[in-house]
Amino acid sequence: MDFNNSLNRRFKYSLIFCMILGLTVLCSCQGKKPEPAQEKPLLASDSRPLIENTTPKPKPSPKRWTSKSANTPLFPSPAPSVSTTYGSTPEGGNNMEIRLASPAFKEGETIPKKHSGQGADVSPSIVWDKIPPGTKSFALICDDPDAPSGNWVHWVIFNIDPSTTTIAENVPKNLQVLNNALQGKNDFGQIGYNGPMPPPGKAHRYIFTVYALDTMLNLTSACSKAQLEEAMKGHIITQGKLTGLYKR
Repeated sequence: MDFNNSLNRRFKYSLIFCMILGLTVLCSCQGKKPEPAQEKPLLASDSRPLIENTTPKPKPSPKRWTSKSANTPLFPSPAPSVSTTYGSTPEGGNNMEIRLASPAFKEGETIPKKHSGQGADVSPSIVWDKIPPGTKSFALICDDPDAPSGNWVHWVIFNIDPSTTTIAENVPKNLQVLNNALQGKNDFGQIGYNGPMPPPGKAHRYIFTVYALDTMLNLTSACSKAQLEEAMKGHIITQGKLTGLYKR
């Protein structure tokens, strides 16, 4: 009996201890709030999700063109439409002039020193925007109407290829240039281009005139401006002018 009583007592004590321990654990759990589970992206590696975000990214707005851009065109405004009613001479009445420009200077601005007799004396690049219908060749004359002795010729070149719209800078001072174009003699007695070299004082005007012709001219190289103008009579489809300034 004593042995059985001893087992009963031990069983009761064990049962009581377990109940107390269970109550203690239960109370401690009720005092804490469970933390919400954090959503983690499914990763194929440490840096790349298995399910990529497919939302398209907004495209950047295009940059607006400004006049300070390095790509500013020489002819920013729309060119006049090509007309088939060009006059046959400068006095033809309805001539539509081709527009001239130069990367070296703008209309009415100073010609850089490198294109003058005080500098390297190289010809500037000349650009025009139209090849009129029926053009068979172009001719170019540069002269100074403000020279003390009268109109002074600086450049004469003709029979320029009819597909041409640009004369590059620094045309050689040779009789034949630019794919068989011919150069005449200027008032310095030289072949090709010689730039501004006015006497000290006010600025002179230097007028570059390009003529679209309906023929190739039967002229020899080293001709004068007067000879060129005589040969062009009745063959000028249209023309255009660009004026630069220079003074010493």
